Amino acid sequence: MTKISKVKSCDLKEIVSIESKRMKSILGEEFFSRIVDDPSYLFIKLEEDNIIGYALFSINGNESELYSIAVDSSFEGQGKGSELLEKGIEILKEKGIERIFLEVRESNIRANNLYTKNGFKYQRTRKGYYSNGEDAYCLCKEINDER
Repeated sequence: MTKISKVKSCDLKEIVSIESKRMKSILGEEFFSRIVDDPSYLFIKLEEDNIIGYALFSINGNESELYSIAVDSSFEGQGKGSELLEKGIEILKEKGIERIFLEVRESNIRANNLYTKNGFKYQRTRKGYYSNGEDAYCLCKEINDER
């Protein structure tokens, strides 16, 4: 059974393990440990028998930015990323957030499809945004009118 809850300090090793396997840019345990209890972040985990994914959003006033979302590769293609993203959006909506921003690698077709399916709209391209020179798409989802 899938459960979504707040990340705790004791979860960080599993979170970092998923992040290091799934992400090209790594935030790491030091960063996660600094923000795990910070109220200006929403840091949630997806669990079955163990942690299989996480999402990290920053909160600034009535806006949020999706920093990172990842699901263990053994659960890929099962809708777990959508489930995690949808729950994050629901929690942010309850907190009065009106819009969510994110950057995604131009080449990350699977993530781009996930965000488009969940109502994120293209805003612009950031040329050379990533350390390897790859461009990023900037996307936004308005959630204030979805109550």
